Parts: sequence; C-alpha cells; structure tokens
Amino acid sequence: MMNGSTRSGLLALAGGYIIYLAWEMFQAMRNGTTSVAPALNIVFIVFFVLAGSAVLFYAYRVWRKSKKDDAEETPPPRPENDNSLK
Repeated sequence: MMNGSTRSGLLALAGGYIIYLAWEMFQAMRNGTTSVAPALNIVFIVFFVLAGSAVLFYAYRVWRKSKKDDAEETPPPRPENDNSLK
C-alpha cells in the first residue's frame, strides 16, 4: 500500500493532468480546431477544471493528513540524562 506522500503526489499529477486537458480543450475551441459545439465544449471545460481542482484539493488534504500522522507517530525525544530510571 502507498504511503500518504506517494498517494498525494500521484493524485496531484492526476489533478494537474485533468486541468491540462481542460486547457487543451479551451485552446482548441479558441483556435477553431474542434468539431464540438462551443456551448458543449464550455460545459466540459468547466467540468474538467472543477474536477481537476477537486482532485488537487483532495491531494493536498491527503498530504496534510499524512504529515500530521507522521508527526504523531514519531515518539518524543528522550532526555539524555534521565536520572528517573535509576
């Protein structure tokens, strides 16, 4: 199973790619190289931007949670001169 940092990194790549696809659809619509109706194209561009943003936000939450969990698992440092054990 993946740790939180790897999982959040892959999610961030996926979210960025979805937003990149929306940008490519926008460029194709602007240049007139698409055969899709402009209204439908705009709907899909907005959908892809929202979906990509949601995936990026989720990736950030996974990354933040994994950092929090890592901090909780780390035991507190022991004092070097702990005389209470004698």
